[in-house]
Amino acid sequence: MARRWARWGDRWPASGRLEGVSYSNRSNRTEDRGLGQRQIEKSLAGGETPDRNAPFEHIFDLEELFEQENNPIFCMDAKKKERPGRLYRDGRAWTTAPQQAFDHDFPSWSEGVIIPHGIYDPQLNHGHVNIGLSHDTSQFACESLVWFWEHWGQEHYPDAEEILLECDAGGSNNCRHKILKRTCSRP
Repeated sequence: MARRWARWGDRWPASGRLEGVSYSNRSNRTEDRGLGQRQIEKSLAGGETPDRNAPFEHIFDLEELFEQENNPIFCMDAKKKERPGRLYRDGRAWTTAPQQAFDHDFPSWSEGVIIPHGIYDPQLNHGHVNIGLSHDTSQFACESLVWFWEHWGQEHYPDAEEILLECDAGGSNNCRHKILKRTCSRP
């Protein structure tokens, strides 16, 4: 049997027909068979991992220990880089007039780059965000942590002997970077 149409899609020739099959005829045939445009769902598990909860239980035990000894627990992470300037952004803002943006978001049209780096203390529910203007580096992460400790942490944890630092281990927070280890281990 010969193929009745060459490809599946929303674009049709100017005649509105593809090799003799009208749009309404095709629609009826596909709907009768339960065919339709659908998004792929990420719903399949990648498999079971033995002791999957072991690292999380270890972190939970450390958190309890640090809380009992009144030592600080800080979580830190860098967030998505933003490009300031007249570039389009999703969402809404309260303004007195419509805001205009370029029709394309070329990086060269931005006014630089902004990297938000956050540090959060879950025990006291306090957070701080440093804004970097160049790159998300380990040195930037370390300087953010040192600034946070010197300007806020020491005041609230004067008797602290240790700091539990929770990072996602990606980018500037990577535990394999020597600068992060050196900076965090110095007195």
